[in-house]
Amino acid sequence: MGTAQNRGEQDEGDGGNIIGAILAGHDGRRSRIYHTAVHPEARGMGVGSLLAGHAVEALRALGLPKVAVGVYADNKAGNDCVCSIESGPCERVESLQMSGRF
Repeated sequence: MGTAQNRGEQDEGDGGNIIGAILAGHDGRRSRIYHTAVHPEARGMGVGSLLAGHAVEALRALGLPKVAVGVYADNKAGNDCVCSIESGPCERVESLQMSGRF
């Protein structure tokens, strides 16, 4: 399985602390955002949307125009983030609403 982007960035304005991470990948034909995490103190500041936007653009650059994102139905922050991506420049995001947890 390939990765869309394999690099980390730190903003020295935050003391060099990592405040968010995203895991995205593809199998050569389908792409997906698997996990996104944002530090609780940085939530609501657009970090998740920024990370997802970068992942979508990196996957597009690889020739994968559509990205699937699975979000649990009870994950309000995750669903809000996906909705903001879908209504923004990333119109090729497919949201998969999942019920129940494993």
